[in-house]
Amino acid sequence: MKFEVPEDILEKTKKCSYKVSCLETGCCGDHPMCEIERSKVEFVSFLKTKKPVNCSYRIVFGGSQVCLCPTHFYIHKHNKTLSSQKKGRVAKRHRS
Repeated sequence: MKFEVPEDILEKTKKCSYKVSCLETGCCGDHPMCEIERSKVEFVSFLKTKKPVNCSYRIVFGGSQVCLCPTHFYIHKHNKTLSSQKKGRVAKRHRS
């Protein structure tokens, strides 16, 4: 799975221990990308997992795991938009 991310977002992701391997593999190193539960503020994503992982963009906030990775945020936001658009097109096709 390959992702395209704008250069300005990649410039903000310089602390990545895995050299943004997610762009090519969809994984952070040997681990699948963390599933995002909700993400409303730019570059702040609350994760579904409570399990800590060694990542320079992960923090614990109020008992939740939070991802501050600009690239992960962009990928999530972009894929969510694409998924919504595809669902909308499918729903429109089935209307009579």
